[in-house]
Amino acid sequence: RYSELLRACFADLSLSVRKYKATVYQYVGDEAVLSWGGHLPAEGVSLFFDFENTLRKRASFYEDKFGCVPTFKASIHGGKVAVTRLGVLRQHKVYHGDVLNACARMLDVCRKVGSQLIVSERVAHHLEVSDPFIVHWRGSVELRGKTGSHDLYTVNPY
Repeated sequence: RYSELLRACFADLSLSVRKYKATVYQYVGDEAVLSWGGHLPAEGVSLFFDFENTLRKRASFYEDKFGCVPTFKASIHGGKVAVTRLGVLRQHKVYHGDVLNACARMLDVCRKVGSQLIVSERVAHHLEVSDPFIVHWRGSVELRGKTGSHDLYTVNPY
């Protein structure tokens, strides 16, 4: 049943992924790691709220079939990554770079502060005034395994 629940959630997520032109880099347990080929912070934030809205609209389906309505958290960061193909018997496209590490650590902070969505300063500063979001500074936070502090922001729909 848990695998069925994950399949249903990821199927619903795929609708938002297509709509906002993202790519599923990988699934890690019950998490999906998404990427964009360019610098598109507003699309990432919009995708988050679009998927959240889909789950809300399908709440009765999830409740009837699984006895719960899934919720999720996300972190969004940006920057350069190196992409390489690894493996002999089975090749994988692998992303390397500080961006993935920082984003994973930001997700830890997201859980600790009880926020659904947390973004880096890089992303927050590229959101336009015209974007339908309210951005709140959460403070300078030291991310586990990183040096220095990082300004993090929560984002809510307007």
